[in-house]
Amino acid sequence: MTPRESEGLTYGRDELNAPVLEYAMRAAQEKMPQPPPFSVAPFEKAIMESIEQGIVVFDSFGRLVYANRSARRLVEGMDELATARPEVLRRRLSTLGGRTKRLQIGGSQLGDAVILPASKNDSGVGGGGHAG
Repeated sequence: MTPRESEGLTYGRDELNAPVLEYAMRAAQEKMPQPPPFSVAPFEKAIMESIEQGIVVFDSFGRLVYANRSARRLVEGMDELATARPEVLRRRLSTLGGRTKRLQIGGSQLGDAVILPASKNDSGVGGGGHAG
C-alpha cells in the first residue's frame, strides 16, 4: 500500500499533474480571442498621477493597462517590455520593491495593481492642487 492509498487518496491513471494542467490552460487561453483591455477614465488617471508611489495596472490577461508617471520614471521602456516580455516587466517591478494587489469587484477578478515605493525625487508629483 502506498502512502497516498493509506491516507485514502487514490488517483486514476489519467490524472494530470497541476503544472501540466496549468500550462495547458494558459496555452488554451492565449489562443482564445481576448477582449480589449480596460480603459482608464481621466478622473481615475488624475487620481493615480497625484499619488507619489508608482502604480502599474494590469488587466486579468496580464496586459499593461496604465502606469503613472512615477512608475514610468522607475522603469525605462515599460510599454515595450509589457508587450514583448511581460514576465520581465513583472520581475523588474518586484525587484524595485513593488507589491502586487489583486483588483476585484465582488467575485470578479479585474487584474492586478503593482504599487512601487515612492522615490525621494517624486514628492509633489501631483502638485497637491484641488478642484475649486
